[in-house]
Amino acid sequence: MAHAVLKEPSPRLRQTTKTLHTMKNISSASLLAALVAFPAMSFAGTPTKAAPAPAAPEPSIFSGDIGFNAMTSSYSRGSILGNHGPSIIPYMDLYATAYEGTGFINKIVLGLNVTEYYMRPGNLYAGTGSHKSWYENDFIPSIALTAGKFTLTESYHVYETPNAPGRNSTFTGLNSSLSFDDGDLMGAFALHPSVTYMQKVSGHGNYFEGAVGPGFSMGNVGVAFPMAIGFNGDSFGGTGTKSGWGYFSYGVKLTYTLPVPKKYGTWTANTGLTAYAKDKKVVGGTSDSDLVLSGGLQVAF
Repeated sequence: MAHAVLKEPSPRLRQTTKTLHTMKNISSASLLAALVAFPAMSFAGTPTKAAPAPAAPEPSIFSGDIGFNAMTSSYSRGSILGNHGPSIIPYMDLYATAYEGTGFINKIVLGLNVTEYYMRPGNLYAGTGSHKSWYENDFIPSIALTAGKFTLTESYHVYETPNAPGRNSTFTGLNSSLSFDDGDLMGAFALHPSVTYMQKVSGHGNYFEGAVGPGFSMGNVGVAFPMAIGFNGDSFGGTGTKSGWGYFSYGVKLTYTLPVPKKYGTWTANTGLTAYAKDKKVVGGTSDSDLVLSGGLQVAF
């Protein structure tokens, strides 16, 4: 039986086959490259936009502070509230900026102060009721109008003394205070002057005061030298007192801003020493002079 003889392909056929394989490989590689490049080509034509920066939050119209003061004796407009006995005075201030602009009145601020007085039972005028240490509660709403460097503050004062037998349980008065910001004018020698007038609503009497508060700061430390002089009219100091010059006070106050992160508010510690020269026939009390040591802590927000 005859067998078929397989012949070697001719050189021309081998070359043709090799060429076809090469073209097939090139086509496969080109197709793969095109598939890989297509997404990049598609996105390359679309520029990437940066995310817009978040808008800065508008400052709040609300602010305030909370704190306490401790004193060896408590005074209000030259009148003693505790006879050389220690007092703890916690307080809170809340403010709301109702208006701020460029007109003649360029700022209006509404305020509310609440202050409590606690002192050792047995002090002069200290309580004898169920809350013997609670001497007084103050509630003071206010409105402050700023025109340039001048600020006029009108406030209504309500003082309650529930544990003071034989005295008025509630005092009410209208208070007007005008202050001048002379910081830009006087620089380091600024006095920050103010004048105050109070008219009693509950009863008779009026009160006049002039005050200055020069000072300076060094980093986190502030130094002030407050001084005030007060005059009583129409027996403002109480029953049996006369009108006229009531007192003069002067002293030094040191403040230190604690290194607390701002997100927790501004923490300030203070201490001070104040001397009083007074006429007990005008402001009441048992002496014509006194020296008061104080200290406290405040958190402003």
